[in-house]
Amino acid sequence: MVLDKPGRVKRLHYNSGDFIFVKLNNGEKVEGRIGKLDSARFVINERIIQVADIDKVYKERPMFSILGPFIFFGGFVYGGSYVLNDYTFGEGSPFSRRSFIYPTVGLVSSGALMRFLAYRRYKIGRCCDVKTIDLGDFAKPAPGVKSKGQEE
Repeated sequence: MVLDKPGRVKRLHYNSGDFIFVKLNNGEKVEGRIGKLDSARFVINERIIQVADIDKVYKERPMFSILGPFIFFGGFVYGGSYVLNDYTFGEGSPFSRRSFIYPTVGLVSSGALMRFLAYRRYKIGRCCDVKTIDLGDFAKPAPGVKSKGQEE
């Protein structure tokens, strides 16, 4: 299966066994491994999905999805440790100096934004097309040509 983006050379390729995350026209989100591909449909978690029923395809951005939660909770840890340290060892109220607020809010909001940006959304029909390509005999090696790991 190929997600074709206009004006670009790069395509997103999905094979049987690859992880995919899609939103259908009825608003339902389905994610899982592709079990089987056909010319107009494919199977995700034993559910048949028609290619024509796909509204959006989501592609994960690993760096955002890994770092987002760490930065988000790191902001809370930074702010909490600053308040606790100032309350324990400081003089007066822990909120008397507000220099910790900007980094705390910056880290928490950056982590939340990274969580939102963790998946790239491709709208089908408006900017992209999903096609299934049947390789047929092209996927098989030509007669007399040995594939990898094949002995004589």
